[in-house]
Amino acid sequence: MKEAVQALGFLPLFANEIQDFSIEEHTVPKAWFSDFANFRRDGYDFDALYDDGLANYRDKELYELLERESPILSGELKRKGNYRKLPVYFKE
Repeated sequence: MKEAVQALGFLPLFANEIQDFSIEEHTVPKAWFSDFANFRRDGYDFDALYDDGLANYRDKELYELLERESPILSGELKRKGNYRKLPVYFKE
């Protein structure tokens, strides 16, 4: 994997329509993660995080979209979730 990243400059994390062009495909299944996000959530699973008011509704929509559509490329995720940059006067 290191040689592939050095040769190509980057690799997407998840498998996609280009065969052998992802970190996932260069990782043995036994070493592939499935509980990666919990570290950043202090051990919460997403539902508990949301139930305790620590994630907002838009986060929940994104989480559910990822559950339903994974694996998905970021451009397709943005389109399906209607994520786009807002003009400066709409930013919080």
